Amino acid sequence: MLDCKRPACRQATDKAPAISDHLCDPCREHFTRVCAGLDALGVPYEFDHRLVRGFDYYTRTTFEFSSQALEAAQNGIGGGGRYDGLVEMLGGPPTPGIGFGIGIERLLLACDAEGVYPVDPVGLDAFVVDVAGGEWARDITAALRRAGLRADRAFDGRSMKSQLKSADRSGATVAVIIGPDEVASGQVIIRPLRWSGSQVTIALGEVVDAVAAAGRGEGAPPSTVSEVP
Repeated sequence: MLDCKRPACRQATDKAPAISDHLCDPCREHFTRVCAGLDALGVPYEFDHRLVRGFDYYTRTTFEFSSQALEAAQNGIGGGGRYDGLVEMLGGPPTPGIGFGIGIERLLLACDAEGVYPVDPVGLDAFVVDVAGGEWARDITAALRRAGLRADRAFDGRSMKSQLKSADRSGATVAVIIGPDEVASGQVIIRPLRWSGSQVTIALGEVVDAVAAAGRGEGAPPSTVSEVP
């Protein structure tokens, strides 16, 4: 009831006795020490007499972590507290205990929202554009990835123009283009996306080396067949 967030619940319990007003002397002394320790370490906190946990084995202090970078209704990251009597309740000797649980997804969302781990976006080495059925795109993408290169492709049979737009948005260094003519001749087209230059047509077996060279800043490989302006 104390943890209910509905306005009607809040109104009904506004004048309910607060737990903090009815602590025994040892509990009050313990809580005073907890607050003093947080103050000494410069850890900001807010006291909430409505804070409860979902299990009844907690004793004394309970706590929750929240992030102001998330929406108020979903800003709880994790929480826990002391359970000094839990081990004894389970048949063991009296043992002090404290623990907490964290929502990993919420924690990662909060880290992203607060810029805790800024990461520079990593572009692709190649984006495979295939208007010849998809089998070549499948095999070339797999070969590039096996070679340790970052590669992606379109999967929904879109037009070449649409796929090239996706290739440009992906940040890829080059586009590897396969059409019916390339399939028939065992070749692919390498089109630069991050520098000015002409696209070239190369043999299928040279794709991995060509993309790797482009990723090293060596530009497009010399054409082994023909150069297309």
